Amino acid sequence: MLELIAKTGLFFSQPIVLASIVLVGFLNRHEVIFGRTLLILLFTMIYNVYLKSIWQLPLPAPMEGWAFPSGHMHSAVVFWGALAIEFRRFWFSALVVFVLCLAGYGLVYHGYHYPIDIAGAVGFGSLSLLIYRYLQQKSLFKEKPYRLGILLTLLAVICILLTPAFARKLHLWQAFGALIGFTLGWALLSKQQQNLAHFFNIKQRFMVLSIALMGACAYFYLIRTLPLGQQLMIFSQFFLIAIWVNASKMIIYRLSKKVGYQ
Repeated sequence: MLELIAKTGLFFSQPIVLASIVLVGFLNRHEVIFGRTLLILLFTMIYNVYLKSIWQLPLPAPMEGWAFPSGHMHSAVVFWGALAIEFRRFWFSALVVFVLCLAGYGLVYHGYHYPIDIAGAVGFGSLSLLIYRYLQQKSLFKEKPYRLGILLTLLAVICILLTPAFARKLHLWQAFGALIGFTLGWALLSKQQQNLAHFFNIKQRFMVLSIALMGACAYFYLIRTLPLGQQLMIFSQFFLIAIWVNASKMIIYRLSKKVGYQ
């Protein structure tokens, strides 16, 4: 039973799970909510690398790398916490607390982190959420949500410059490429996307998700064929994928208009 509980907790802290939830939410009815959540999540992945480079506390043996604060827990706190702030439902907030407790338990139970790593992630994540809540209420970011991405991109650049070169892990470049690409794509298509809020029916939403996934896979493998360094390759992959996710709605909209299907 304890093993099952631990695995369930780990499931809700996995990047692929968080990314999948964001993709479905952003491409459906809650673009602004999931768009902002994705931006703060991507920044957290970069910010966490910088924090780890400050303390350089090792992971439990035999794993290699730095542990404090836990990256998975840090991302989970910011992601689920941001959604709780956005939806403002007591039952959902209570569920988020429960899920985060499971995630922390799973990371410690399987020996991936010490309790202090989890506590540190909760602390830094909570601080990020307080700032996120403050920015969310400002008209500058309410009117044009992608502006949050511009601010977080600038902060991400500072974090990267402050992080020693040897500590810049590959997932940092994934997050940085996606952060810039998503912000740029959202900004370029924001006016058009506002007009699409009530355009898509269920079939069209499924088509948007399909186009987004197929395009993402195509870009991912296409960039790998180019003679690029590893860091530049990863950055380019996620930069283009993030732009494509934004463009997928407009592609289906244009196609639907051409064939007269609404």
